[in-house]
Amino acid sequence: MPKGQRRLDYTPIHSEPVCPICGRPSRLRATVCGGPPIQQLCQECRRRSLVKGRLSVQFCVGGCCTRAGAREALEALLAGLKAEDALERVSVVPVDCMDLCDDGPVCRLLPDRRTYRRVSPSWAERLGKDLAHDRRARK
Repeated sequence: MPKGQRRLDYTPIHSEPVCPICGRPSRLRATVCGGPPIQQLCQECRRRSLVKGRLSVQFCVGGCCTRAGAREALEALLAGLKAEDALERVSVVPVDCMDLCDDGPVCRLLPDRRTYRRVSPSWAERLGKDLAHDRRARK
């Protein structure tokens, strides 16, 4: 991989886990439903994602959703946002099981609290591009 380019997948490049958004050192957290560990956001990205009213996507990367293709769909969502240069304006938070395992991969849009089920990578990429043009993402 070329120097300076950030990797968007959740496989650590080094032995130390990194934030999926900015690439800074982070932590791993075990999932409750048997999936691979979740790479958590670094403190700065987490603080930005918690701003009230901020457009945010919670993406389930628990065991069942991961087996259904959630990590690939999450990568596509991040790629769609990156293509529109919107990673700074829309928060993407990988979360553990949302208890909708039969309908995975699942993501939830906040502050709307709208849940999307059976999210495919192509649909997730389109969602990322659409969210980049949402008026709430321009703040």
